[in-house]
Formats: sequence, structure tokens, C-alpha cells
Amino acid sequence: MKKYILALIVLVHSYSQAQNITQLEYFFNTDPGFGNATQASITPAANIANMNINADVTALPQGIHQLYIRSKDANGNWSVTNRSFFYKTGNTTSISSGYHPTGIFL
Repeated sequence: MKKYILALIVLVHSYSQAQNITQLEYFFNTDPGFGNATQASITPAANIANMNINADVTALPQGIHQLYIRSKDANGNWSVTNRSFFYKTGNTTSISSGYHPTGIFL
């Protein structure tokens, strides 16, 4: 019984270690597939909760759009794809978005 408890403790400890986020990508409206979206420049870190990215919206027509953001950790695991709606006016060229693993804020 002691071996099983020790194995469980080691397993839980290994999963509780924070992994560095190594990649961040975003896309608008249609998902091009994991790893195929626009890459945002980041410094790998365990916590990117206060990171801001500037997304170029020049090619988008005026109207309502969806911004999607997701990240990948050092083990190659992708986060949940987070979505936020925004309205592009005729003269908007970029939007600034904050990223948090639990959601996006504009």
C-alpha cells in the first residue's frame, strides 16, 4: 500500500509543476488548425497572464469578428482556444488584446 501512495504523490507532484508556455498564436473567425495560426512573439514563461499582443486587423472588413488565442507549453500541450468578439470600424488597423489562460480581454 505504501508503494501506491508514494507513486501517487510523485505523479501528482510531477503534474503540478508549471510548464513554460513556449508558443502563442491567434487567428480571426476561422481556425486554420493548431500551429497554423499567426504566431505572437513571446518570451517563454510559466505565467503569461499579463501579456498583451497587438493583432493586425487590416485585412478584415468592417463589422463583428471573433479573435481566438491559444498557447502551447514546453511539453507540446495546447491550451483551450479562447474566443472574444470585437467590432472593427473602417479605420482600425490593429487591436490590443490581453491574454490569460482562462480567457481573453480586449
